[in-house]
Amino acid sequence: MPNGELAGADARLADRMIDQLILAAEAVVRYRVATYRDRFKLTELQYRLLLHVEQHAPMSIGELAGMVARDVGQVSRTVRTLIDAELMVCTRTNGRIAKSLTLSAKGRDLFQQMATVGERWENAISVALPSEDIVQAAQAMQRLYVATHRVLENDTDSRAATVAFCRRDRRRADALRQVRMACEG
Repeated sequence: MPNGELAGADARLADRMIDQLILAAEAVVRYRVATYRDRFKLTELQYRLLLHVEQHAPMSIGELAGMVARDVGQVSRTVRTLIDAELMVCTRTNGRIAKSLTLSAKGRDLFQQMATVGERWENAISVALPSEDIVQAAQAMQRLYVATHRVLENDTDSRAATVAFCRRDRRRADALRQVRMACEG
């Protein structure tokens, strides 16, 4: 087979692989969103806010908005729903102007329940796949993320397209971010 044909076949395979990874990530996100909505009565954003406050508390609403890449107003309104549900506590500390967010005891308990569900999913997936497949997939995802990150960082057109893409379709951007976090973790 001439080199040009091989390169074309490799490109088609890569396109399918990327599409498959995106679809897999979106499926996981959709399932997680449905589970958290049905079982815990939380939206995806509420879950992510609880996650970040659990990991980084105490923190301000502005810091939290930056972590979830959302507008401060939207995060503030969503935090208010979590405070009203007694899952989060908002206090002023040591004369600071910004309010500090932490999880309440009820919020920590709910977060632990959600973490248990996540651990069960991870264990079920691990049992369903041979360990060498898991290792190879993790290594491939890490290499794919690093290569993609390098390309996007160095290509101003790609960077602009990525920003526009993220603004247009926040869910897909969140799915891709979660794939990246899975690779880094």
